[in-house]
Amino acid sequence: MKNLVFFIYKYYVFFMFLAFEFFALIVLFRFNNYQQASFLNYTSSTSSAIFNTMNSTTGYFNLKTLNDSLQLENARLRTQSLQSFYQNGITKTEINDTLFKQQYVYISAQVVNNSISKRNNFITIDKGAFHGVKRFDGVICPDGVVGIVWQVTPYYSLVQSVLNSKSSTGAKIKKTGDIGSITWDGSNSLFAQLSKVNTYVPVAVGDEVVSTAQSASYPEEIPIGKIVKIDRNPEKNDYDITILIHTPFSRLKNVYVVRNLFKESQHAAETKALEEEAKQ
Repeated sequence: MKNLVFFIYKYYVFFMFLAFEFFALIVLFRFNNYQQASFLNYTSSTSSAIFNTMNSTTGYFNLKTLNDSLQLENARLRTQSLQSFYQNGITKTEINDTLFKQQYVYISAQVVNNSISKRNNFITIDKGAFHGVKRFDGVICPDGVVGIVWQVTPYYSLVQSVLNSKSSTGAKIKKTGDIGSITWDGSNSLFAQLSKVNTYVPVAVGDEVVSTAQSASYPEEIPIGKIVKIDRNPEKNDYDITILIHTPFSRLKNVYVVRNLFKESQHAAETKALEEEAKQ
């Protein structure tokens, strides 16, 4: 306390100067409108800048707490979402019309396992016999053809991908309507081969290749790919055509199983025709 009194006594002239200066400023800004307005504008902008800086600094140091809170909230919402529960229901899209008879039923599914680097690739989806999936049903995605259902269990199905050396998909050139067959040589997951297209067909790079109505597994004109290379083999009358596949197999997630309600009737008719031909 004694030191404080001595300090004030030693510098009392300076403190008196500050007091008179402060009093003079009060009088100046209190009784002069221009100076008062200028002072208020200056202090408002300065205080706003200070508060913004303080809020930014405080917000930065609170990011971790905020992030932890959001993660907890996301975990809670994910726990309560439908994806956290097994769905026993069947999601189907059907079209009913008095002029047209329903032919195709689409069952939505999710890819749970997928391979693209093997010579014979398969895809596992989370729908099976319980959901109405049957063997040899077609599988498509929003971008195009995916493959054929190969094995079915009650709750899962194994799909033979287009990227399978044993796969053969009926196709046609959209521009001309000429049919061929899509196979895969196992070399590149982005490209497939279109064969059985006769050399008299006017094909060109850029032509679209789509599914054909002759296939019992897919609806007509589901996209398959685009022609990027055409080779003429002198030893045969067919082109060797390479297509760029539309389906993004490396990031495939959402697919649809296509149920052709007329498939059994078509197969029965074709089998009967073959039997009659064999008897002749």
